[in-house]
Amino acid sequence: MVDATLIQASGSPKNKARERDREMRSTRKGGQYYFGMKVHIGADVHSGAAHEVVVTAAHEPDIGPLPNLLRADDAAVFGDTGYTSDSYKRGARALGIGGYANDKRKPGRGNLSASQKQRNRRNAALRYHDT
Repeated sequence: MVDATLIQASGSPKNKARERDREMRSTRKGGQYYFGMKVHIGADVHSGAAHEVVVTAAHEPDIGPLPNLLRADDAAVFGDTGYTSDSYKRGARALGIGGYANDKRKPGRGNLSASQKQRNRRNAALRYHDT
């Protein structure tokens, strides 16, 4: 299971030395701007225990550090729409890894079909469970 979360820094982009912090960036999520970093986590689906953690600037896409979040013995990857990529899906299939990232609407193609929405709900239920 993979996911990312924003870690928001103070509103000012200046550090104590009055210089821009080069490791932090701004990003927009849900129409709101955030300044800080992003933590990407690879976790075991059964136990929920994190096994890999990668920290990037906030503007980095979720899918970027995906290869660093996987283990050699992973049989499936569960992620939200930030981990949707046709090329990664093909690569995962070639390696025998099941990909269960939620489908997202593609520009110019309209909304998701009913079966895609149903699959997204099923995958979300697999990613979120009480332990």
